[in-house]
Amino acid sequence: MRRVVFFPHSKKEFGSKYRLRNWLSGTLRIDNDGIYLLKKHPGLSDLDAGSIVFFVREDSAVGCAVVEEDMKEITEEERKVNDYGPDYKWLVKFVPNSIWAWSDSQFLSRQKLKEITGKEVGMQGYTQLDDLGKLMEIYAEIKAPKAIRELGGT
Repeated sequence: MRRVVFFPHSKKEFGSKYRLRNWLSGTLRIDNDGIYLLKKHPGLSDLDAGSIVFFVREDSAVGCAVVEEDMKEITEEERKVNDYGPDYKWLVKFVPNSIWAWSDSQFLSRQKLKEITGKEVGMQGYTQLDDLGKLMEIYAEIKAPKAIRELGGT
């Protein structure tokens, strides 16, 4: 099932929200061609193709991406062929061009998400996919109102 997922990241792996954001735009998007390796199952259930993931660190979403292929467990053959380290157990493939790493002023805090959606949105777990359209529309209006109006929007 396609979902909108808020996926928190640890301080151990990403020391700050800025480091996570930079990793999204450089390493994940360009160097890894959208391939995200996980050491353990994230506890968020499986990520199916078409799901949208918001990457969270320090209680802020710093970017998002669309899942290209269903999340899967890495086989021993894949590990050998692709030289994935022994610690990595799961793989999620994102559409590289969908990886959107935001500038500092565009980070979405828990409070900003509440203002946009009118409800408490957790920074871990799922929300309904139909909530995304409203979220992105309002977010775009907040971040680029002049550009939206010039394109014939509200």
